[in-house]
Amino acid sequence: ILQAILIKLIPYEQKQKLCKAIATYLIHTNEPSAQVARYLDSAQSPDSNEWWQKAIRDSFEQGQLQEVIEHITCAFMSQKHISDHKERAQHAFDTHALLGSITIATQGPAAAQTIDAYQDAARNSEQQNALQQCVILWGKWLTQHSLAHFSSSKIAAEQLQKTAIMANSDFWLGWSYYALAQYYFYTGDTEACERLLIHSITLLNDAEMDVNPALEFHGLRSYALAYGLLGLTQAMLGRLNSGVQNIQQALLLAEKSNNTAAKMACRLYQLRLHYLTGNY
Repeated sequence: ILQAILIKLIPYEQKQKLCKAIATYLIHTNEPSAQVARYLDSAQSPDSNEWWQKAIRDSFEQGQLQEVIEHITCAFMSQKHISDHKERAQHAFDTHALLGSITIATQGPAAAQTIDAYQDAARNSEQQNALQQCVILWGKWLTQHSLAHFSSSKIAAEQLQKTAIMANSDFWLGWSYYALAQYYFYTGDTEACERLLIHSITLLNDAEMDVNPALEFHGLRSYALAYGLLGLTQAMLGRLNSGVQNIQQALLLAEKSNNTAAKMACRLYQLRLHYLTGNY
């Protein structure tokens, strides 16, 4: 409290320099991201938005949802410190996409707030930025798939595939195959599903990861999800041993990634496999 009072009494320019120096010190001493973000905000630094996004991810991982909401509000407010219009739009896109990812994890892919967040992300995106469009199309696919609008989800997956090719991104191309595999799984073509999943895993195994911070909430930092669906698909095709092996690989990758969404999804694949085989 005393520190905050003293900072308020310092002249404006000195205050900016002091807050930036404190933020630099906090970074070097590995202090919580939110503390760094607050001092960068006080210094009116354009870097504050990036640190608020880190704080959002940290609080989410710790299960502090109230803090997540507060940090998201701060992240949106901090965009005013970014003078470059293009850079400000990029940060707005990242924050809306991050919000969409969090509402998927907390409220579900078909929630109104999730849809709104991705629509806001789309409004702040560049049409010519293929990687941004991939994030938006992934959100669109996930929403339509969760609503069981399979025809619409297939269209979104195919658009994602085309956009990934334009972006020269094996990462997103791999996930587009996964999205298409989901369509064929739920419409009963398990052989097509298996082929697509093998393509997906092959690409994702070697792909350079998209650095968008929103992706970790979907479990996209790990391709455990593809292995999980492949295992279940192979069991349905009568190749139980292969199915069990791939489910185990999925669980291993999910645990290694330490991603809650991936771990939960792979556990569900395992439960469905047990139900399918009567081993429950």
